[in-house]
Amino acid sequence: MKNTLWGTLFAAILLLASCSPKAPDTAMAPAATSATPNGEVNVYNWSSYLPDDVKADFTKETGIKLNYEEYDSNETMLAKVSAGGNYDVVFPSQDFVPTMIDKGLLSPLDLTKIPNLANVDKTIIDFTQSFDAGNKYSVPYNIGATAVVYWKDKIKNPVESFSLFGDPKYKGKIVLLNDMREIYGAALHNLGFSGNTTDQAQIDKATSLILKWKSNILKFETDQIPTLFTKKEVWAAFVYPENILTALDDKDKPNVAFYFPKEAGIKYQDNMVILKGVKNLANAYTFINYILRPDILARIDDAYGYPGISAKANALRKVAPFYSTDKLSKHEFRQPLGDKADLYNKPWQEKVLIGQ
Repeated sequence: MKNTLWGTLFAAILLLASCSPKAPDTAMAPAATSATPNGEVNVYNWSSYLPDDVKADFTKETGIKLNYEEYDSNETMLAKVSAGGNYDVVFPSQDFVPTMIDKGLLSPLDLTKIPNLANVDKTIIDFTQSFDAGNKYSVPYNIGATAVVYWKDKIKNPVESFSLFGDPKYKGKIVLLNDMREIYGAALHNLGFSGNTTDQAQIDKATSLILKWKSNILKFETDQIPTLFTKKEVWAAFVYPENILTALDDKDKPNVAFYFPKEAGIKYQDNMVILKGVKNLANAYTFINYILRPDILARIDDAYGYPGISAKANALRKVAPFYSTDKLSKHEFRQPLGDKADLYNKPWQEKVLIGQ
């Protein structure tokens, strides 16, 4: 789920094809780029990540039917795409883009067909170069991080730390996101290690800590976290905060707070890519370009409270974000594990999730 321009258009296209591209200062390029009339586009995205009214307006404005499916993890997405899922556009996080490139799953992008990339902030474009030089295969969509959301009447003045997960005062009243890298990232940072370590001893220590947390929490969960929280079946949740904050009744909002743990943690950048060999290529470009319009990004960010990836979009927003990217300055981006992935996968599957 789970981001933020200058020069001329032609200069940006040349720079975006290099290792340090810059986006031109254009206003709001039109959505359509030779889309097939009455055609369709197949989009596979994270759950609760694109407002229904934006989906409807895309079809209304372009005449393109939007076939839309959702997933709950990068791993789920990758498995389905690798098995031949019939999608045109998907939204992998930054650490999965290189994996998809290596597997030959992605189509190189023609950035001249995505002029609205100019609306994404330079800092976001610059970071993208660390995993996709020249934006050859991906363009940014959103940036954010997990946080601890809690009921203030149940958990008063908490120490803003991951250590809350093991506090026996809250046994059975905490739910953690069912995401291997997020949970290992939390444990590793709590222990003073990098969330991207491939040191076996450090990962073993993190596994032991996670198992202690497991004995104290209700469970690892994803889709049901907002329901569990709003019904007060749990008092705290380690989650993408907007998933809960946007689900609260107005009367409950003053009684809910969230924090980013003092140990920092993992942050993400989700991106839009086009799969290799798609049948709806022109419509895929139209969809991506539409999403990157400032007015559309503003509507998306307003709906979910994201910090945003575009200053131009932020200027159009009607709702203040739940947090700014400054809050994530100490967080680290998740990096691809490559052939070291089993250092995490094995204990997660064989120890952490057993009996879950």
